[in-house]
Amino acid sequence: MKVTDMFPAKYVKGDHLSKSRLIEIHDVEQTELRAGPGKPAERAYLLWFEDVSSGNPAKIPGVAYTPRRGHALVLRGTLAKQICDLLSADDTDDWPGKRVVIYPENAVVAGRPLTLIRARAPKQSSERAATHPSPAQTGTDDHAPAATVPSNAAAVSEETST
Repeated sequence: MKVTDMFPAKYVKGDHLSKSRLIEIHDVEQTELRAGPGKPAERAYLLWFEDVSSGNPAKIPGVAYTPRRGHALVLRGTLAKQICDLLSADDTDDWPGKRVVIYPENAVVAGRPLTLIRARAPKQSSERAATHPSPAQTGTDDHAPAATVPSNAAAVSEETST
């Protein structure tokens, strides 16, 4: 048995994504998280989603999966704004059922190399993606390279500029 299966990460981080994934958003939830041992709990937001790249919900290896909720990632300001722009929906209550593509991108943040989570619209129109089957079901490829748009990683704390 793999150790990552025995002790899965609680939240999806950039390092967990080896490729782009079409996701369907289930919920955005406010919670309290600690940045580390002895650190005070701070307000954070979790984006709950299903990976629907294959046409059926799929598990991301090494990350905890909750039936009917899927996977969670810590939603930071920049990624939230990016998804907001992609969906043309400022209210996260309007996000459930909508689809976006998340993908990994390497970057150096505060002098440390990290893998960020970025988001982009599916190849098909955002409106169609929100209500129609995934590209795997329709036979289209949704894993083409994406344009670089500012975002943030689930594992990176809020950037100092916001």
